[in-house]
Amino acid sequence: MSRVAGFALLICVALMGSTAHAADRMQPGQWAFTTTTDGVSRSFKQCVNAEEALSANGDTKTARAAAEKKAGASSCVIKAYDVNGATVTYTIECRGSLIESTQTYHGDSSEGILKSTRAGKKATTAVKGRRIGAC
Repeated sequence: MSRVAGFALLICVALMGSTAHAADRMQPGQWAFTTTTDGVSRSFKQCVNAEEALSANGDTKTARAAAEKKAGASSCVIKAYDVNGATVTYTIECRGSLIESTQTYHGDSSEGILKSTRAGKKATTAVKGRRIGAC
């Protein structure tokens, strides 16, 4: 995975998370993620806590505010953010990269596409996640 795609993925995962109510798009806990870029897959695990989740589970306004707070700590800027049903879509500019993400959540699983552009070079990463238990 390119350095840009790797950084974009870290931002994507950092913006995901959960609050504890019945309508959560993403449940809290330990998650296993698999990313695939240019035919190369990588897997990793991450604990998703309730505070991180607001950007996945809130309405557009609340979720964008949570994402902006998280992105600001990384010197990134949220350009667009939308929540539509189970799908969260955003565009973020970060350290010279433009990152577009669309992620669909199913409570205990998710899938989506992360597109990044840096210096004219484009990368597309498929992201799949599943909850595997408590942290």
